[in-house]
Amino acid sequence: MTSQDDRYAIASAAVDDGILAIHWRDGHLSRFHPLWLRHQCGCDFCGTPITAVRGLRLHHIPDAIAPELVETVHDRVVVTWSNDGHRSAYAARWLRDHCYSDAERARRKHRPVLWDRRIANDPPSADMTEAERDPTRRMALLEAVRDYGFCRIRNAPTEAAEADRLISLVGAQRQSHYGTYTLSKKDAVDNVGDITVALDPHVDETYRLSTVGIIVFQVLRPSSNGGHSTLVDGFET
Repeated sequence: MTSQDDRYAIASAAVDDGILAIHWRDGHLSRFHPLWLRHQCGCDFCGTPITAVRGLRLHHIPDAIAPELVETVHDRVVVTWSNDGHRSAYAARWLRDHCYSDAERARRKHRPVLWDRRIANDPPSADMTEAERDPTRRMALLEAVRDYGFCRIRNAPTEAAEADRLISLVGAQRQSHYGTYTLSKKDAVDNVGDITVALDPHVDETYRLSTVGIIVFQVLRPSSNGGHSTLVDGFET
């Protein structure tokens, strides 16, 4: 049985037909094209794609670029490049996490959790006060939304003035033309959410060029009659 440590432990690293080939202790083989790998160098001169402040641009790299010398130094692979002798260092963990083999791409691909009515017995939920206090709890809340499509929040404030506390746990608020909307029974209805009959399952605002990311529904005062929420897993159905 292989361990998590074996995933990131390099058994050997060498140049194979101009390609950097890394054998890992868990038996996996990664092969990195030299043009891609050279462009990923994150040294002080080459820069990083995170900041986009780079001394090395893609068109600066010759087509015939190749790793000339490969060394394994602790948990890093150091490559010396053929065209100019530049040395690039890549952490083993970074290399494995960026391996683009079919097997690794499939492993990293996010797969939502599919659910049906049985989830009613134990729906994903989070305590708001805990999420505000503990970054780990906040991350668990966001991961529940990512994996299940929703998360039920306990101990949310019941005052409208504090509604933005829940939004801030998710991120910056984006406004649609509805703005921050209060759903309630109204004499003049301009939103289908204000009517007093049940709505069939639907997806909000898919017609937008930039669709809504996460919608926050917060109950400030529950209805004495009706007001039930129905959720459907669109992937499962």
